[in-house]
Amino acid sequence: MKNQVLSSLKNYVLRYKWGYLSGFIFALFAVGFRALIPLLLRYPIDKLRAGTTIPVIAQYAALIFGSAFFAGLFRFAMRYTIAGTSRKIEYDIRNEYFAHLQTLPPAFYQEVRTGDIMARATNDLNAIRNLLGPGIVNMINTIIFSFVAIAMMLKINVRLSLLALIPFPFISILAALMMKQIHRLFDSIQAQFSKISAKAQENFSGIRVVKAYVQEENEITKFQGLSHQFLVKNLELARVRSWMIAGMTLLTGLGAVIVLWIGGSMVVQGKITLGQFV
Repeated sequence: MKNQVLSSLKNYVLRYKWGYLSGFIFALFAVGFRALIPLLLRYPIDKLRAGTTIPVIAQYAALIFGSAFFAGLFRFAMRYTIAGTSRKIEYDIRNEYFAHLQTLPPAFYQEVRTGDIMARATNDLNAIRNLLGPGIVNMINTIIFSFVAIAMMLKINVRLSLLALIPFPFISILAALMMKQIHRLFDSIQAQFSKISAKAQENFSGIRVVKAYVQEENEITKFQGLSHQFLVKNLELARVRSWMIAGMTLLTGLGAVIVLWIGGSMVVQGKITLGQFV
């Protein structure tokens, strides 16, 4: 089932491949200009120690500002392009979903609750759009910037770079373990949302029956119970995500501590310059 879903999404991605390709190119430029900033910052720091003049520092400041400006510009273009493409895919899927519903026999609607159908058209489609929009944006950014950053670090000092990368395998392991729980909770939340939608639809369509048998309070209690379960599941998801983010932040900070400790010693010993360290 999972492979079928991914295969279907792949067809939509291929349909709008030029949009994603454009976004990827914009991402390359954005990361390139972003990577220039620490390189440009390195030289004025080293030159300050050599007693350089203010005009030279001003030139580097202008270059850093220009790099930051173009990095932001291309980053905006990347997000706009990929997010727009994901909206087009969402539009196509929504239309095809509605067209498919019109071809189904009446027996299907007797077996499947209307709330389930509405949940697919709202919550599930939003999840797909987030995957094909922000999800791909974050993936492209992470992959490209990781390669560029590691290459730049290795060029400056191999030993320091390898020491700084020590926490990253543990970050990957933590993410893999936590993502299993997140996927499980997300599926549970989607199912609970479907139950809420179904209950709301049943009450709206059968409001006369509810009133005729004076079941308002009973139905309100049932709906509140479903909503409370939905709240509990979302809070559990937020708790797991917060633990994952906290763990990643801790491990990333550990890498920074290693760099400050070892790198600071290298600067004192003259093995690398202060600009390279920064």
